[in-house]
Amino acid sequence: MTQPPPCLTVRPVTLDDAETIAALIADVDLVDTGVADYGIDELREGLSNPAVDLPGGSWLGFAGDRLVVFAVIWEKTGDLVEVDHYVRDGFLDEGEHVLALALGRVAELARDQGVPSLVASLGLTPKSALAQGSLQATGWQSVRRHNVMSKPVSAATDPAPVIPAGVRVRNPEGEADLRIVHAIREAAFAEHYDSRPQTFEEWTAAGRDRHEKSLSWIASVLRDDGSAEDVGVLLSRYRDTTGWVRVLGVLAEARGRGIGTLLLRLAFHGFAAAGQDTVGLGVDTENVTGALAVYERAGMTRLYAVDTWKITVSAATSAELASADQ
Repeated sequence: MTQPPPCLTVRPVTLDDAETIAALIADVDLVDTGVADYGIDELREGLSNPAVDLPGGSWLGFAGDRLVVFAVIWEKTGDLVEVDHYVRDGFLDEGEHVLALALGRVAELARDQGVPSLVASLGLTPKSALAQGSLQATGWQSVRRHNVMSKPVSAATDPAPVIPAGVRVRNPEGEADLRIVHAIREAAFAEHYDSRPQTFEEWTAAGRDRHEKSLSWIASVLRDDGSAEDVGVLLSRYRDTTGWVRVLGVLAEARGRGIGTLLLRLAFHGFAAAGQDTVGLGVDTENVTGALAVYERAGMTRLYAVDTWKITVSAATSAELASADQ
């Protein structure tokens, strides 16, 4: 790895840095996507997650007193390590240096866990400085594209949907319902690209269960004997300027019955009734279930794209990377 750029200082993140980091993210997002909806509360929640190693797995890069780079390792699932990275326009060298530090940490994780390698994953918009920099030349590959979809909502355009006969919906209540949500999510997404199984404990430890209860639902269908089978889930939450659908999944045997669309329209109506004017979500453009078409038929359009970049990091390189960071 090259020496750090002149005048760059790097240190770990603390919870007290949340406001400064949120301002950086907003500035970068406005340049890369035209919107800034990742709020400080969501950031604080993520940084406070016990699964996030702030001292060892986070970096702030300063040019003088100005924060220009933020990177963090959010989560490890199986052999996949999710890295987040934001760099201001005009500070690509600084951003690439901090990214190299993050990969050094991934190599250390592989070494510490006794595995030959781990895969680092990075989500970047096509306009981002890193995506237009030297990623490909340094071994990264762009492997998948997701669309962030958006729809304006209002009480006039998004009335409460009619619940079809034979279908029931309810808001999740307590751990028992959360376990149902997790089980449906695991089954519904098992066939998706890059799906890696998570236990309920892993899922909750990573904060994937967090949701706004009144704006989340479990859908059930009635069997011939009158009993109900849970087949679909939607979890959502507030972002800074957007209502956000975190999870929308329907079991394979229940698809094609409009349950996904019903859950989505419940979210549109619920957010509109709560005073929100926009609802968004992310979708894999090659989703095998045809989810993209479902969202488009429901009136959602692409706001921006996010590409997933990956690189395999060998544990054998950890000593070399560590010495290069001195």
